[in-house]
Amino acid sequence: MAEIERPTAPELRAIADAVESGRQLTKGETLEVAQALRQFARHRMGRKIPRYVLARYGDRWIVGTEAEYTILKTRKKGFEYLQFLVQHPGKQIPAIQVFHLGKTSGIELAMVFGDNERARVNLTKQIWPAIRELRESNATVGDHLQKRISTGSYVGYLPDPATAPHWVTQWDRISSEVEQNIHITG
Repeated sequence: MAEIERPTAPELRAIADAVESGRQLTKGETLEVAQALRQFARHRMGRKIPRYVLARYGDRWIVGTEAEYTILKTRKKGFEYLQFLVQHPGKQIPAIQVFHLGKTSGIELAMVFGDNERARVNLTKQIWPAIRELRESNATVGDHLQKRISTGSYVGYLPDPATAPHWVTQWDRISSEVEQNIHITG
């Protein structure tokens, strides 16, 4: 099983310094601190943190849980958006910024085109069919995302920090023992 990333000593010192100085944490910092502390507490209390996978492998996607992985051959752009969102848990991101991933800064595009509504509609049309496909291949992952993905002018993956899974989103981070549990479809 993969190790859960815990705050490093310098990160813990930085958090402690911020709290001691009375500096107010930003909403993002607060969410990150809360998630890190809950994960650390679960680890210390011996609770198992579920591990989910949503990783690209060439022209295919590996999706699943610790118990079962599936390789899907799909060209749905929604999978890329979902992968980005699970890499940024607890954050509400402007739809235009997510929609234009890898093209240029979403903020620049919003200023130039002012097309946030079009981005919102296109993201919604791409994310939800990808979630439906995930549910068909792995109900656990698909159901989780269906409950925790938020779409609209802002999009986000909003897990409950107390029960949030650890996401593996890079193929090279999946250990060789996982390969025994892969089922190929498509």
